[in-house]
Amino acid sequence: MRQASFYAVARGRIVGVFNTWQKCNDSINGFSGAKFKKFPTLEQANDFIGKHRETLNSGGKVISKKGPPVRTMIVSSAATTFAERPLTRNTAMFGVEASNSSAASNLVSVDDGFTTVVYTDGACSRNGFAGAKAGFGVYWSDGHPDNVSAPVNGPPTNNRAEYLAVISALEKATARNIRRLVIRTDSALLIQSMTKWLSKWRTNGWKTINGTEVRNRDLLERLDNLTKGTIDVKFEKVAGHSGDYGNDQADLLARRGAEMYTAKK
Repeated sequence: MRQASFYAVARGRIVGVFNTWQKCNDSINGFSGAKFKKFPTLEQANDFIGKHRETLNSGGKVISKKGPPVRTMIVSSAATTFAERPLTRNTAMFGVEASNSSAASNLVSVDDGFTTVVYTDGACSRNGFAGAKAGFGVYWSDGHPDNVSAPVNGPPTNNRAEYLAVISALEKATARNIRRLVIRTDSALLIQSMTKWLSKWRTNGWKTINGTEVRNRDLLERLDNLTKGTIDVKFEKVAGHSGDYGNDQADLLARRGAEMYTAKK
């Protein structure tokens, strides 16, 4: 696998970390006094921005060399932006708005001082069969203290692993007082559960339309409670095993977590 490169732009049209030179160049080409550098890790790239970033006014003049603290957004295929209006729980649960800027289309890290993006994933070997092992992964950034690799508690299924990964991410975000969170996942089932079915299941007493008990109700109720808090949550679907750096890291953490799984006797 080709080693990833991260292009940090501390002063340019868009301040952030890009995963291609072309997109980095779009942000700095022709920009007076641009500051940028290539790094082998996302953490080093963010450190560079934290040390060298400058805040500009609308005319492109430096008004401050100290901006808000850097908050990492791991967005390797689309920059994430939010409307200026306050987000309600309902509006926050349906997808992610993507910037139309060509330079923003390959952002890995956006420093807007306000929004955080996290990748979650679940893994299960022999899913649905005897001897199954399941784990989940949560990836914030390289070397981040809140990265998680853990085994599933309860039945070892892939769906349970996906739910637990999001629970972990939301709990960490709540503890850190993060107000806007983008959760990127390759699980269509997870996104549909959170954006389409969850409210219907709750209203129906956690029963399906066929009258059967909703599977993994214990985890779904935890997710329901966590999304009622102060965090505006958005979900974004990414393609699994497609070279998306953040998703690949979450997948690796999930598979390591599955290796730690031990069935209760």
